[in-house]
Amino acid sequence: MLFDPERVRARANDDPEFTIAARDWNMKLRIDVGDTPYVVEIRDGRITSFAAVDSAQASRVRHDALIAAPIDDWREFLRPAPRPFFQDLFAALEREHFRLEAGDPFHFLAYYPAARRLFDIMRGSH
Repeated sequence: MLFDPERVRARANDDPEFTIAARDWNMKLRIDVGDTPYVVEIRDGRITSFAAVDSAQASRVRHDALIAAPIDDWREFLRPAPRPFFQDLFAALEREHFRLEAGDPFHFLAYYPAARRLFDIMRGSH
């Protein structure tokens, strides 16, 4: 397992940087780590749930944004010191096999600092 979703949820909700960046954020974010989809529900700046779901269920869950990549790319992205182009989502989207789909990209971008902090917390949870 690359990260423990419950540990990430708890750490993010206790993290001052995430809390400030995520204030008023409401989003259902789907993160596909290889063949394993996760759904992260964020309400009023707090992660209310972060859990893996089966693929059939994931296809039925409405989400506001999706971030997907092959498992090997996630392994590199979540290393404590990833190699170039894996340090940040935008670089990984541009140069690697990451994909972002957002119904409202401006909403996602407004909370990008919170998403970036969430990835930092995910890096430190394994």
